[in-house]
Amino acid sequence: MPVPHRSPDSASTEAEIQALRTRLKQLEQAERELQATQELLRAVLDETPDYIVLKDRQGKFLLGNRPVAAFYGTTPEEMIGKDDSDFSASPAQMADIQRSVMEVLRSGQTQVVFEESTDDASGEVRFFKSIKKPFLGADGEPRVLVIAHDITDIRQAQARVAENERRLDSVLDSIGEAIWDWCIATGTVIHNGRWYEILGYMADDLSGSFEDFVRCVHPEDVAGVKAAIEQAIAGDGIYRHAHRMLHKNGNFIWVLDRSRVVERDADGRALRMVGSFADISEQRRYETQLREARQTAEAASRAKSDFLAHMSHEIRTPMNGIIGLSELALTQPLPPRTRDYLEQIHQSGRSLLGILNDILDQAKIEAGHLELVPGPFELATLLQDLRNLFSHTARAKGLKFDIQTEATLPSVLIGDALRLQQVLANLLSNAIKFTRHGHVELRLSDLETRERRIRLRWEVEDTGIGMDGATLQRLFKPFTQGDSSIARRFGGTGLGLSISRDLVALMGGTLHAESTPEVGSRFYFDLDLEIAASAREPITACDTPADRRARFTGARLLVAEDHPVNQRIIGDMLRLLGLQARMAANGREAIEQLEREPFDAVLMDVQMPELDGLAATRLIRDNPRWRDLPIIALTAGVTSHERERITASGMDGLISKPVTIDSLAATLAEWLPTRSTTVSPGPADPAATHPATSERINLERLSHNPVFDLSQLSWMGDEELTDLLASFHRTILPLRRDLDQALDQNRLDRAKTLMHNLKGMAGNFGALRLSSEADRLDQELAQQRYSPDTLAALYQALAEVLEALGD
Repeated sequence: MPVPHRSPDSASTEAEIQALRTRLKQLEQAERELQATQELLRAVLDETPDYIVLKDRQGKFLLGNRPVAAFYGTTPEEMIGKDDSDFSASPAQMADIQRSVMEVLRSGQTQVVFEESTDDASGEVRFFKSIKKPFLGADGEPRVLVIAHDITDIRQAQARVAENERRLDSVLDSIGEAIWDWCIATGTVIHNGRWYEILGYMADDLSGSFEDFVRCVHPEDVAGVKAAIEQAIAGDGIYRHAHRMLHKNGNFIWVLDRSRVVERDADGRALRMVGSFADISEQRRYETQLREARQTAEAASRAKSDFLAHMSHEIRTPMNGIIGLSELALTQPLPPRTRDYLEQIHQSGRSLLGILNDILDQAKIEAGHLELVPGPFELATLLQDLRNLFSHTARAKGLKFDIQTEATLPSVLIGDALRLQQVLANLLSNAIKFTRHGHVELRLSDLETRERRIRLRWEVEDTGIGMDGATLQRLFKPFTQGDSSIARRFGGTGLGLSISRDLVALMGGTLHAESTPEVGSRFYFDLDLEIAASAREPITACDTPADRRARFTGARLLVAEDHPVNQRIIGDMLRLLGLQARMAANGREAIEQLEREPFDAVLMDVQMPELDGLAATRLIRDNPRWRDLPIIALTAGVTSHERERITASGMDGLISKPVTIDSLAATLAEWLPTRSTTVSPGPADPAATHPATSERINLERLSHNPVFDLSQLSWMGDEELTDLLASFHRTILPLRRDLDQALDQNRLDRAKTLMHNLKGMAGNFGALRLSSEADRLDQELAQQRYSPDTLAALYQALAEVLEALGD
């Protein structure tokens, strides 16, 4: 088959066509790439948060991205051919925008401008930082490319910062704070105007260095300031220091400097501290004046306390004689008229003591030094003491006096029994004083009991003169009574109720008063107290005086007291309680007595010549032999300072003067061991089955019995001596059996204790042979031995005493 013949022109045409096809493909590829580039550019334009537009010389939009279209509430396509005025721009803003475009086109330079745009509908104003770049389009026409960054949030933040700074400046100006900013690395310090103003300087007067600051500090305060700053830098970064700084006028002012480390490097080194100071010169002057005033007040208070302590001591010493001697005299048989005189003397002394105590208590209350001393107390004993105190006085006035309680009240409570008794005594004393006929009654009732606590109501009711409402309003004020005639008719200081109100408040209650003139009065208060005993037992009577004396019989006490009258009174009271007493006129004599013989306790007067009780007690406590020896203070000083000195010296207890038998017995019961032994006697001791009672003691027969020498007890009344001898009999009944038991068990120390106690007891009652035989056996037992003859002689003497006391 023949091949067609091609001419040279045909081949050339084919090559051209092929070239065209290739070029076409290249163009198509270029178009696709251009399209992709345009799409990418469009995406970039639309996704960037900035507003991007292209404008012609008239400000018409040639291009706009999606963010700016969204801002104008339209689409990029709708923006083409329009300008800003078509999208809510105000005429003034439009003019500014157009002027800006013309300026860029005229200058041919890229410009950065700050603009704002307001939404006509919402009124919202947005702020922009715009970059405007001029260039020529493909057609040779000038164009302006605008890239606007929305800085509204930044402008608002700047506005808030500016406002906060303005407010801070206002606050700092109002409080007068001086501000400083210290760059630690460079040592430069920047101050605000107030800093210079406080110190009287101008900004040009100082270089603004840390050294300038140090030069302004008082030389005596420089070390302290530097130490405080170094401690803050090394520690928690907080610096606070009061010091003096030099004013330009040459004077020093006080400032309070405060700062904090606000910047540290990666290694924790402090780079910057910012702080402030305030002028506190006036405050320091006030503090100085206040300190001086307080020192003056404290000096006056100390002088008042010293005066009260001295007055208390000076008054209580003679009162101790009056009350003590009259109390002792009333224990003896007396003609009725003499007894009446003595009772009135005794009552007057106690009334004077009450006034003195009220004055001292009021002073302590005013000074805020009165404190409660809570502890366990027997309710029955408290009420019995009140009955004993007021029964006689009420009967003497023809009044019915009664104490009413519920049968199921707890037997032991926790509280300050002394202050509670003081309140009730004040109320009862007033009730009896202001009642001419009828009754006075103390009532105690259980308001609520829960677990270990009880709420008790204490009421004192009388049928006395009563009070009107106006009198009740001023009733609890110190040194105040119902009216001026009350003091003339009834006497008194008017302090009792004021002190009682304050004491009840200290105990957690409120003292209330109700009254009707010529009908009577009712005082009451409620107290929450802790129940000490687990069981709720009926209230029972307290021990009899005879039982109380038996508790101490045979104990040996050393009494250090320089006043002869007080020696006589305290000695007689101790003997009345069944104790043996040795006297020392000062602390030195007391120590010498302790060196010579043993004692069960020491009663130590605080104020004595040569060596006072406090110094003597310290010397005694330094000796290991006497570290556990009970030492009880005798003092007329009742201030808190005096009590603190007594405790600090090493004393164990305290008895306030004037001393009474009851106060002695109560304190000694706390510090002396019980001497009596309550056991059932065995058949080997037949006398023990017939203990003597007061009715069986025959004083007439005993006075002629050679076994006893009762002459040393002749000062006692018959009834009291009979009770005391009966208690002595009950105490020594089980002695033989106890001694035999101790010897059988080879407990010679126990046997020696029995003999030591018996020696003292028998000597007190004039049973001289029994005392002598007990002493002989005591000495043998001290050498860890005893002889049958000595023991037999003791039992013989004991049998004679028991026979003399029995039927």
